[in-house]
Amino acid sequence: MPPASQALVKAGAALLEGESANYPHCEGLPRNGSRVIDEALILSSSCTWHGHPGLQVTLKEPLTFQGNLVLKGEIQIIGEQERDGPCMNVSGQMTVIAARASFVGCRNRLEAGTIGTWITLNPKPSNPKP
Repeated sequence: MPPASQALVKAGAALLEGESANYPHCEGLPRNGSRVIDEALILSSSCTWHGHPGLQVTLKEPLTFQGNLVLKGEIQIIGEQERDGPCMNVSGQMTVIAARASFVGCRNRLEAGTIGTWITLNPKPSNPKP
């Protein structure tokens, strides 16, 4: 493995051992299958959302994370309709760890051209490639 790739793998492993990897599972959010969330959901503490392969979540109402959010695994978030605001709000940091996360149909009518996800602090993408 080239030295640059080894450095990325080590950095990813260090991040996985860090605080963000120790958040509990996001209460009330699915881990597998195809689910519809049809009422607004507010998660008040930092959490990890780990999706198993094929997880699809359709949002009829927005998700709000009042702490940090860590995405792991495979998650497809589908916005059912155009909204007057984002379909997902994260008040802290959003970290993506070795995940395949996609957002489909999350459209914010009030902010043309945005994906409909709002993060109030800097997101930290982390997806080390071997």
